[in-house]
Amino acid sequence: MQITLSMIDNILLQEDVEGFIEAGAPVDEYQDEAAQIASALSALVQGDFIEDNILAIVSLVWMKSFGLGEEDMSLRLSALRRVTRAIFGLKS
Repeated sequence: MQITLSMIDNILLQEDVEGFIEAGAPVDEYQDEAAQIASALSALVQGDFIEDNILAIVSLVWMKSFGLGEEDMSLRLSALRRVTRAIFGLKS
């Protein structure tokens, strides 16, 4: 199955890691992050599509997009792991 930008965007909207959607932000709030994640995932070869690599991609995109440091990232790790598992599950 091809993982699309829309699929990743939907996962990010559902998880709402930053709480922006709940606070009333527009539904395209995480679209830039979804596009970056989709682009990086498309560069992975089949054998590299594993949860650790997906988590690394999602975390790096999140850190850069929101200017987060290690402490801030550790607070979001559980949510980012859920995002990772949801993305990994799309390939099943």
